[in-house]
Amino acid sequence: MNEVNLFLLNLAIASLLISVGTGIAGTILKRNVVKKVICLGMVSDAVAVLLAFIGFRVKYPSLPPVWLFKEGDEVEHALRVFADPLPQALVVTSIIIGVAFTLFLSVAVVKFYEDYGTLSFEKVLEEVEGEVEEGIE
Repeated sequence: MNEVNLFLLNLAIASLLISVGTGIAGTILKRNVVKKVICLGMVSDAVAVLLAFIGFRVKYPSLPPVWLFKEGDEVEHALRVFADPLPQALVVTSIIIGVAFTLFLSVAVVKFYEDYGTLSFEKVLEEVEGEVEEGIE
């Protein structure tokens, strides 16, 4: 692998790690519920691409694992050039689960807005604390 390809691969992995960090920070720091859902989607997508990178072989040629051997080929050669199918299957599964989870959170956000009339956790917490204090007195 030449230096340019290695640099680009490292750059891609670094940018994905930054995306994961940004998504986690946004999930923790943002007060708006919709922004939290968007940040969770960022984390899910970045992790899916990182998993795809794990299964990718950097050496050329990277062949799909369904390639049939000729009688003279060795198993060791196949293990060097075949792409790993397990991370690919995990990525497909994580995409499906991520879409379902995002849909569930979107419905929950709509219900949250219908019940409280706002998308801010702080305003809802102030309202709930006020109701609790009135109940105590």
